[in-house]
Formats: sequence, C-alpha cells, structure tokens
Amino acid sequence: KEAITNYEVIKENKNSLLKILIETGRKNQIRVQLANINHPILGDKKYGNIKGKRLLLCANRLDIRDLKTGKLLSFEINTPREFMRNL
Repeated sequence: KEAITNYEVIKENKNSLLKILIETGRKNQIRVQLANINHPILGDKKYGNIKGKRLLLCANRLDIRDLKTGKLLSFEINTPREFMRNL
C-alpha cells in the first residue's frame, strides 16, 4: 500500500532531528521508510538501530479529523528534553 512521508532536517550532526509529516498513516511508516533510506531511528531494535536505551520517536503535534463531526482536532506537546540531549 502507498505510504507518503515528507521530512525536513531541523538539526544535523551525529544524530539528527527531523520534522516529519505523514500523509497516509501506515503502521510503522516513519520507522520503515527512514530505515529504508539508511537513516533508522535511534533505539529502533526492529528496523535497524539498536543504539540507545529506547526508541527515540515522539510526536509533538498530532492533527486528526473527527470521523463523526469532520472537525479537525490538534494536540501538541513540547519536545521532551531527552530527545534534545541525544543531538
């Protein structure tokens, strides 16, 4: 099935910080597609980068449409400090 992932590099060094927008929402989409371009997520034991204590993947913003009302719902948090320390 089609999986569309758009990304922008926010900070690049030993480990990079990316802004990712997924258009399709397939299972493990971000993890699979980044591993396929040889840039797996830090701590991802399933798709290729076992370094790190845990998977360092976090959504700081989520926009979803309510299926009943059609209203767009947005949820946002600050990026956890743990992620910033790994850059």
